[in-house]
Amino acid sequence: MTGFQLRTYDGQLLPITPGTVLCLEENSQYVLALNERAATHRIFWGDAHLPSDAGGAVPIRTGHWVGDTVLEIEGPVEKWSVPVRVRPREKKLPESLWVSMLQDLEAWLPGITTGAEGGKGGQVGAVGVSAPLIAEALTPLVGCLEKALRAVIEHPRRLDVTTMEDVSLHMVRRVDRETISWAARHPEVSVFLDPWTLIDHKQCEPILPQRLSVDVLDHPANRYISWLVGRVELVLRNTAAGLDAISKAKPMDETAVWCKLRSAKLQTSADQLFKLWRVSFLRDIRKEPLTEAALQVVLDEPEYARVHKIGRLFLNPLFQLQRDEEKPAAAVRPSFSVYELWCFLAVGKQLKELLPTWQWTCKGGNNLIGPSATGEGALHRAVGPAGEILEVRFNPTFASYFARSGKCRWSISGERRPDIIVSYESLEREGVWVCLDAKYRVGRDSLSDAFASAHIYHDSLRYEGFGGCCKSAVLLSPSKSPDTEEWFSNIYLDKYHVGVLELKPGLSCLSAATWLLNQLCSQ
Repeated sequence: MTGFQLRTYDGQLLPITPGTVLCLEENSQYVLALNERAATHRIFWGDAHLPSDAGGAVPIRTGHWVGDTVLEIEGPVEKWSVPVRVRPREKKLPESLWVSMLQDLEAWLPGITTGAEGGKGGQVGAVGVSAPLIAEALTPLVGCLEKALRAVIEHPRRLDVTTMEDVSLHMVRRVDRETISWAARHPEVSVFLDPWTLIDHKQCEPILPQRLSVDVLDHPANRYISWLVGRVELVLRNTAAGLDAISKAKPMDETAVWCKLRSAKLQTSADQLFKLWRVSFLRDIRKEPLTEAALQVVLDEPEYARVHKIGRLFLNPLFQLQRDEEKPAAAVRPSFSVYELWCFLAVGKQLKELLPTWQWTCKGGNNLIGPSATGEGALHRAVGPAGEILEVRFNPTFASYFARSGKCRWSISGERRPDIIVSYESLEREGVWVCLDAKYRVGRDSLSDAFASAHIYHDSLRYEGFGGCCKSAVLLSPSKSPDTEEWFSNIYLDKYHVGVLELKPGLSCLSAATWLLNQLCSQ
């Protein structure tokens, strides 16, 4: 594959070789340079077509996600596919620690890390799954369903249908017991069976009832397959329409772009499935849900069993696009969102390790997975031996000043939603709380910008019954660099009540939880 060069933003060349995995970093800018011969090629990043700029180069921007995709280069004659692995930035988290972080989250709450662009797994809960996850899960199955359906069409199950027809005597080709019995009951027919008397006989040739057996395709199993294909097609079209509506709601959003691409792909899949059904014998038979007779064939015939097994996945009532889904889950689980969720889990685990004798409960996990979940309501709660209560809340709402009436959490300005708050109360004194804001950032420039949220939360948030203002508002970062070490020091944190705590997978120390307990439990 010649005529292509991939450069980083600083001009470094990256080799592109078909069959080898191209490793890129998250949230980074790359440029695919084309020579004159390659100017007519079309470039695809996953499902998205990438246009070239005025100079003929194709800019590639990796988003805030980590996972696998494909870079496709489509020429007039050939098409190349280059597997791509988008990895976390090394200065934030090594890839091994990223995997460790995902494993921690999945072990705690399966399906929580699923992003429809990178991840392929997930779970089906009691209220269905998000539209992007449906699209990502259904699309690869369409090809398998088509292949299984073609096998059924090529070798269909037939049904022997027996009918009674009146035929002329000379048209009788098979003399069975039933025909002989009928002829014995009608003596006038015997005249025509004797060739010598038939010469002088002037009557018309008699008509005999004849039982005929015919092979037809109108089998209950085929009726069921025709019904199943129609239902699957309907699911694909409904899901495509739902994704298209989502894409039009926020046309400039990354989720909208993803939904629009998947909508077109599902619509094309539905058209292909309908075309296959229309040109086959299935269009001429009656559609019918699964019956006992059809079930026997489905259990015995591997071709029919395969169509049934794949097709029923599309019809699972828990695996449908929710009609009232106003705000779907993001098409991609952003890397910073994964880090926020892990920080919530890690803070709870560290505190539990320091307070093993307390009674711990975890609630609201479904609020982290649902199709429009914000995470509010998810919490770790611990009750101490003397009645103390320690709570770690994820993404709680602090109402705006003018909507604060009757609410214990509010803001002196607009509505705020910090990532994590940790509160402590006992029978002896008023409660106290700390605000934590997870930032998937490192370095002085990135963290100095992130400090704005810490200052806002420290100054604006109020929690009635817990001292009003938060005692400290601290950032959580996956790594500290030499130029930011002072922000991570306990001296800085205790003096200014803002700062940064290091929290990353594989860090065995309990420094974050220890600092939190010192802040909350000290007089």
